[in-house]
Amino acid sequence: MGGLLSELGKKLAERWFSLLVLPGALYLAVLAVAQTLGHTHPFDALRLAGRSSS
Repeated sequence: MGGLLSELGKKLAERWFSLLVLPGALYLAVLAVAQTLGHTHPFDALRLAGRSSS
């Protein structure tokens, strides 16, 4: 019975990671880029590179 619960816990952790953590990390990355670039320059990759290097 302990092996079954252990395996179930592993599967649950894998599903939790793939369903919640990865999309959440992507959302936070997009949020950070949006905060850095602002409304005036939403697609300015050079400005983003300049801000990230300093």
